[in-house]
Amino acid sequence: MYLYANESGTPQVFGPYPNTRTFLRGAFDNSGNLYIIYEPQDSTWQLLKFSSGTFTPVKLNQSIPNSDAYSIQFYGATLILNFANTIFQIRVRGSSAKVVRKIILTGPKYIGGFIGGWLQGSTFISSTMNATEKRYGIAFWAYPAGGHPTGKRIKSNSHVYSVIVSVPPSK
Repeated sequence: MYLYANESGTPQVFGPYPNTRTFLRGAFDNSGNLYIIYEPQDSTWQLLKFSSGTFTPVKLNQSIPNSDAYSIQFYGATLILNFANTIFQIRVRGSSAKVVRKIILTGPKYIGGFIGGWLQGSTFISSTMNATEKRYGIAFWAYPAGGHPTGKRIKSNSHVYSVIVSVPPSK
């Protein structure tokens, strides 16, 4: 893992973390700690905390299925993991974490595509696909309600690999 001070210069190199196949995704909490989903050589994905140059395993109170479609972000103090059609709200305390709520998304056959989704305010946004029927796009769900998509879906002629939300600065 490479970290750049002040977004420039020569990066500091951290790792490799023992027995790791790959780091998958990461998100910073409000204190600047980096939480990383990683894949060990011999088991399902796990969660690491990186703080002050040190990796610490975070023990989760339940297993969460492996999936190609996932995203990780903090929403206030809550860690949000999205795996396909499920959003997990996770409370992290030190080196332990607890799933406090699971939110089920319904509607499109595949939710998340290859990248998972993004939570913005009270809306969860994700790519969707049904490769058999060649239907691709972006859908919106009410958060934390979940269920079926709300509002208009954005259609695409091919896979949507990323969702980026840009919020204008408040005046």
